[in-house]
Amino acid sequence: MTKASKEKRAKIVIDRSADRSTAAETLAFKGVLQGTGVGGSTASGRALPALFVFQGHSLQPRWLSQSPDCDFYDENGRMRECSFLCNKKGGVVHDVGVLYLRDVILPCFPDIAASNPIAIVCDGHGSHLTLPLIEFCRAHHIHVVLRVPHTTHLTQGEDVTNFARFKPEFRRQKSVHLVKKFASGVYGFGPEDLMALVTPAWNVAFSKEVNKLGWARTGLHPFTRCVYHKLLAQEAASSRALRDASFDYSLLQAVAPGAEAQHEAASDSEVDEDDTQAALIAKGRITSAHLYSLGPVTAERAYNIVKARVLNKELAAAAVKEKRDAREAAAREAHEQLMQIADALVITHKAQIRALCVKDLTALLAKHAPHAAAEHKKLKKKSDIVDAVLRIFSHIPEELTPQVS
Repeated sequence: MTKASKEKRAKIVIDRSADRSTAAETLAFKGVLQGTGVGGSTASGRALPALFVFQGHSLQPRWLSQSPDCDFYDENGRMRECSFLCNKKGGVVHDVGVLYLRDVILPCFPDIAASNPIAIVCDGHGSHLTLPLIEFCRAHHIHVVLRVPHTTHLTQGEDVTNFARFKPEFRRQKSVHLVKKFASGVYGFGPEDLMALVTPAWNVAFSKEVNKLGWARTGLHPFTRCVYHKLLAQEAASSRALRDASFDYSLLQAVAPGAEAQHEAASDSEVDEDDTQAALIAKGRITSAHLYSLGPVTAERAYNIVKARVLNKELAAAAVKEKRDAREAAAREAHEQLMQIADALVITHKAQIRALCVKDLTALLAKHAPHAAAEHKKLKKKSDIVDAVLRIFSHIPEELTPQVS
């Protein structure tokens, strides 16, 4: 089988009793189909219904024959099934976050209200900081709590426990199913096999025991400062290692392009808070790291920052569209003028063409050879433009033949 990586290596079977040069037989190669699974749990350890996103433009019913278990049931006592989506990338993009909250989370909490809100704890992924998602949460009494940037390997329970259990079990399921398919003469997996592989591994990874362990290890429930002290210990150990190696510690203070100016602005006492926020809004993308750099950020302030950024993007897009429309209108007007000039010209001989000005020649090209407009735009010299027009009117005489009365 392939190693635990994303490399496209072959899946192989090796006969240890045979010579190594002939013992390996290739069974299948890793495919390129992308899929994403979104899962979570409550602080009490109850597994939430999952969401799976397939890569493609449509879903086939045979792909969705199995559904992982969860700890939530509908009004009829039936377990809620997972949800399925598809998009071009097979990932969490655009409005997937809103769809997940609307179709998966909210049905699990029918008694949610202003006096009984819920809080979702998530990382700083771009899909968690979109204006539609934030407005949806505000309208449905959902509080969004972002984890501290660059610490999800310790503070995100799904990474710490759930998916750490899921991945090896998923690889084991692939081995088992591949042997079954190999016995029937099939040497690879298709979209219809995904849920059959995922479901048993997902049920193991999102069991109540594993979910509770994730909340405890991240210090969220029961609440402790274990992660904070662990990060302090790691930082102290790294500092000691750098000092012992006589390493230039100042090199580690380098920040990403564009972030240095923001950091200096935030630390300068003379800079107003509104200026810092304006600089943040001007950025192309807002992450949780940007919000944390501002210090304590309330939900209202975060909402205003994201809303202002979206407004700026809309204004910039409107300005670009306005310029594009103006260019297109000017081009249409210029084309119409050329057509009028070309219609007014009556070409009877080639000598007449050579005597025309560049604008008249261009008008003739635009009217009689519009399919070659891109090539004609490359012509700079008048002689080249004349030659292009002469090729169009190659059938007319060189000089006007005088008529004898």
